[in-house]
Amino acid sequence: MRYTNTFIETQFLISVDKALARVKTILDTTRHPQLAHEDEDHKYDDKYALAEFLVNTSIAAKLNALERLGLDGEKLQQVLSWVYDDKQSVTLRLEAEDTCSYLKENIVSVRSNVEHEVETTVQRTSFLGLGGERTETISTKVVTKVKEHHWKVGVQHRLLIYKGSDPENCIELQARNVSTVIIIAAGQATGASPSQKPRSPLAERTSHRPIELNLTWMLQRISPKEQQCQFYIDRTKHSCKTPRRNENVDEAVQFEHELQLWTQRVSTYYLTRVQNGIQNRHKPASPTEDGTSNKGPDLGSITDETIFVPVIPLLEKGSVLSLGDVAAFLGEQNRSLQASIADTSKSFPPSQLMRLVSNLEATTYLLCKHLSTIVQQTVEGLDYVENMLEKQLVQAIGKEVDGKEFEEYIRYHHKKLFGDKYAPIPFTYAVRRPDHYPDGMLSIENVDSQIDPVYTWVRKMPDTGRTSMFVPINAATSVELRGGCFLHGWLQHRFESSPVEPLFQLAARARQFSSFLLIIGNIMGPNQLNPKNAIILQNKDELLIPLITNVLPSAKDFKDAIASLSPEQQDFANSFRSMQLESSIFGVCVIQLKPQLERLLGLPDDALTKEIQLTQDLMSLFVDYQIPSDLLSLQHASTTLPTDAEKVALVKEYVKAVTDVIAAEKKKQLDEETMKADMRTEMMHKQTGGHGDGVGQGEIYIRSEGKKVRRVRKLMAAPRMVQSDFTPEMAMSCIAPPPQSVPGESATTYDLMDVQVGADAEQKTPSSNLTNLSQGEAGVANDFTLIPRILDQKLEVLDKDNALHSTVIKAGDLWTRKRQQNLLVSPETYSLTSSDLDSEKTKAFDLLDAISRSGTLPIDCSELHVVIAVSHCFENTVMGTVVQDNINPILKVEKSSMLLASTVHAELPNKVLANEKEIARLKGAFPELMDA
Repeated sequence: MRYTNTFIETQFLISVDKALARVKTILDTTRHPQLAHEDEDHKYDDKYALAEFLVNTSIAAKLNALERLGLDGEKLQQVLSWVYDDKQSVTLRLEAEDTCSYLKENIVSVRSNVEHEVETTVQRTSFLGLGGERTETISTKVVTKVKEHHWKVGVQHRLLIYKGSDPENCIELQARNVSTVIIIAAGQATGASPSQKPRSPLAERTSHRPIELNLTWMLQRISPKEQQCQFYIDRTKHSCKTPRRNENVDEAVQFEHELQLWTQRVSTYYLTRVQNGIQNRHKPASPTEDGTSNKGPDLGSITDETIFVPVIPLLEKGSVLSLGDVAAFLGEQNRSLQASIADTSKSFPPSQLMRLVSNLEATTYLLCKHLSTIVQQTVEGLDYVENMLEKQLVQAIGKEVDGKEFEEYIRYHHKKLFGDKYAPIPFTYAVRRPDHYPDGMLSIENVDSQIDPVYTWVRKMPDTGRTSMFVPINAATSVELRGGCFLHGWLQHRFESSPVEPLFQLAARARQFSSFLLIIGNIMGPNQLNPKNAIILQNKDELLIPLITNVLPSAKDFKDAIASLSPEQQDFANSFRSMQLESSIFGVCVIQLKPQLERLLGLPDDALTKEIQLTQDLMSLFVDYQIPSDLLSLQHASTTLPTDAEKVALVKEYVKAVTDVIAAEKKKQLDEETMKADMRTEMMHKQTGGHGDGVGQGEIYIRSEGKKVRRVRKLMAAPRMVQSDFTPEMAMSCIAPPPQSVPGESATTYDLMDVQVGADAEQKTPSSNLTNLSQGEAGVANDFTLIPRILDQKLEVLDKDNALHSTVIKAGDLWTRKRQQNLLVSPETYSLTSSDLDSEKTKAFDLLDAISRSGTLPIDCSELHVVIAVSHCFENTVMGTVVQDNINPILKVEKSSMLLASTVHAELPNKVLANEKEIARLKGAFPELMDA
């Protein structure tokens, strides 16, 4: 794992500082070896030598500790012969067993430590007849009869080493078989003594699971004759990345972890089972009268802090220390180890006594702690070497590069790598007609501390020879799009261990008195955009749509996963992946409304550019009232107007005529409802016998010219006296103000009845006017669904690192819209939920149906952006990739970029590069790609 824990690093440096103070006393005082540091002058190969020095010194230090456990020179030589001559594995094993049997029951008298004092008064009379009194104090103690159960407990354990899989063919390193009596108080004794056997504190016999450690790896790193450590790192292997990241060191670290686990389990057995679980159960009722106690010193108090650990990443003048220095370090370890064992043995009874915990168990416990410390310092020392590499890299760059800064550099690098025609550009587009001011803006942005547009490779698809795209808006209608089409290739960089996932959003912003229609979906066929969402933007609307990016398995991972499946299962998996790849094509379509309205109504170009109110009225009629376009169009006019101004004036008259009809119809419906209300009121008035203009339960009419024209409902019934003083002005003040209309919408919108739309419009297939192109006839220019499959085939062959993943892009369910309700108030920001999005989609499709004459009028002023995304996934952070994996991520991204750029632009990889120098450089790095 990466060495980044600040606390662990601090603890390691503290232990090294203590060791350095002892190093100065071991070596010549004129020498000054120092802890390896990034500022010290040394070479990259010296780091490999330092890693080898740490592992070899660690093996030698472990042998010193194992020698105290019983593996002396003669036994070590025999064990090495098992490894080299017999070619057998060697295992270190601790076997343990304990027994418990009942001896007897005693009843002892336990005197209380609490004294009770009683004062008595004694009268006495002398022979002379004189009398007197005196006071006496009598002290008493309570004596209790308590039962004690005596148990004989035996503990047997031995440490052995054996070859192969036969523990019987072994060498015994140490063993002990001891038994003792433990006494447990069982409560107050009564007159009747039960004959049943008391409950045993332990099982009658417990054979513990052996604790084993395979020593083969360590023994293979020791020469059989000289018994010298010979660990080295094979730097010629392709898997050798850094002094820490290679197979040899990985095996060493794996052994260190296994050894640490073994020492922890052995220490736990002696501390938890033998001492706390057996010995500390000795709890007699009266230990002072018994005169004996099996309790002794605590194993948990043993520490190895005074033992010198020679595993230190030291350099002297840029080089590791010599073998003579290592021998001096190991000698100091032996001396301090022997002294610590002697001090520990003084606190514990000899092993010859019948005590469960003796100096043998204490020494084993101490050596386990020392071995664990050697393991910890070895692993942390190796990580320290790698951490030094990262510090040097950060020092060279001046900062630690994260994903965002890496993205910025890749943008800068792509400008030099690709030609001007093929370099990626920001995904930011103005919604505009040529030579016109923009109606709005569309962009895909990276949501970070600052919002930046993403960069994509863009190919403008030719206008000639390309089939139109169709958008199905209901079961009977598909709208034809003839506008421009852009193919985008978006390469994302993902660093898996980064704590923050990148977030993206699609942003659409409209100008004041401008409007456009936005459709979002995915490409489902050669000529079909499947709309998932649609919305109208107008009058400074700002819409933020979260984008969800789902990374698919790489082509190689998918192929490996289905390799062992049945043919039927493989067919299903291939079909499903094909569906996933096709659905990964993200589509965004922008439709400009004014040009399409001009074509729909037969107006000349730019006729509606300055007709703001007319444009908004037309949209209101089409969206809110679903007025047929024939009522407003000039194509069906009886006369031909000679000038453009007269055409606009005539359309205005048509709009006014339709608006007047709507207003009259609304007034008629309002009068009808008023008459019905009046009739209900008169009936109630006759039934209740009321007077004057008073009406039932809190209603009053305002009269104008002798007629009842408005009804006002008061909040509560008022007394007669108040009703008689009620004036028309007071009644008008009680009427709520009409709702404010949204800019661009007619005020009559709020009186509109529900618009009837086919509920299953979204789920139906487009009409028969869609052009059906077979896969064989349609090239990539006509069928975008072929591109993900072509790209996936390239990745399977050329992506040797298995790092590129096709990515599915979808719009999120919670949008954010910023809208200014009118010019007098500030903009407000609010969220659009799923129900809001459905409503907005219905309005947009109503408008789309109107401006296309239900699919019969193609839409020319549109832009379709097709986005194909690929994610380059690194298993580490930017700095971790460079240091730990020893990979230049820039070179890897260059390969990914050329793959995607050549696919988008339909060019050879060397054609998209900037110059011959780049071609020659990358041909040497990726010959299989450049020759493809």
